[in-house]
Amino acid sequence: MEFGVAVKRIAAAFAHRANRSMEKHHLTVSQAEMIAYLNRRQRDGCPVIQRDIEEALNLSNPTVSGTLDRLEKKGMLVRVSNPENRRVNLVEITETARALTKDVLGDLWDLQEKMLSCLDAQERETLDRLLTKILDNLAE
Repeated sequence: MEFGVAVKRIAAAFAHRANRSMEKHHLTVSQAEMIAYLNRRQRDGCPVIQRDIEEALNLSNPTVSGTLDRLEKKGMLVRVSNPENRRVNLVEITETARALTKDVLGDLWDLQEKMLSCLDAQERETLDRLLTKILDNLAE
């Protein structure tokens, strides 16, 4: 199978299964990834603005804005004034989202383990090394 087609099919299959898994949390995978990113940054004491999310998750401004709006309506995050720059809001997850993070990440980890269960440890290591090499090559 052609490499690009295989990668696309794997990504689509993972996204489909992950979205089904996230339904019980009333989230999409994109929303869960954003919450996980915000949780990690807040835990590390790093304030986050929308531009940080766009860059970290490689998403467009409209995509991030829409996802933030939906998460805010669900009570998963708040936007607060940035004391250093009043033109930009900080984005923070709420306790509700923080409480979900462990379960959400656990579900995604379980799904990843299920998808990779056909590979032994050596094959997983090789796959990881090769994918990293390809990604590094694309970044050049």
